[in-house]
Amino acid sequence: MKKRSLILVAGIIGIAAVAAYITRSSWMGGNASAQGPQRPRMVSVELAKAERKSVPVDVDAIGMVTPISSVALKSRVETTIVSVHFEDGAKVAEGDLLFTLDSRQIDAQDPKVLTIGSVHGGNRFNIIADQVTLEGTMRTLDPAVRTAMKERIQRAVNGVAAANGVTASLRFVGEGNEATLNEPGLTRASVPSLQRVYGAARLIFLRREGAPAGDQR
Repeated sequence: MKKRSLILVAGIIGIAAVAAYITRSSWMGGNASAQGPQRPRMVSVELAKAERKSVPVDVDAIGMVTPISSVALKSRVETTIVSVHFEDGAKVAEGDLLFTLDSRQIDAQDPKVLTIGSVHGGNRFNIIADQVTLEGTMRTLDPAVRTAMKERIQRAVNGVAAANGVTASLRFVGEGNEATLNEPGLTRASVPSLQRVYGAARLIFLRREGAPAGDQR
């Protein structure tokens, strides 16, 4: 019985020794693998040739362009613009054709002047006048233009009154005086004297009759 106990103890000790050896070998092998040389990890790198070139830069912005100088154009006649002969921002020179006006109503080249020189109405600065009187003069060189001007003025008066809900009346005092024109023969006879005094380059012949100097504004 005692002999069997010794054999059993010896067997257990042997099994424990074998297990300890296997465990030690595994640990040493794993540790050796961890501490051994490792292969470097491969990293892909792309190469390209360096070049010098311009890189476009796009900028989106909101702004306003203001001209260095500007000119206000004001027509002397009331009519319709048929066509425009220039573009915005373009340079124009003296004498360039800018607009074409509708001459079916009235010819822009026919001299004509309408002046309102007197305005009377009301008696207090803070009360709206119930009646206003306007007085003026109209000057033309052509009787047909004068007749057309009277008709246009009458239409304008009626239209303004109707648009504002008031009444208006227009009255022309007499037929007016005839235009004073230079006598053609006397004008031709004075040309040599004028050229001698002022010089031929400063003498300008008008294609059509012009308004007096006081009417040129």
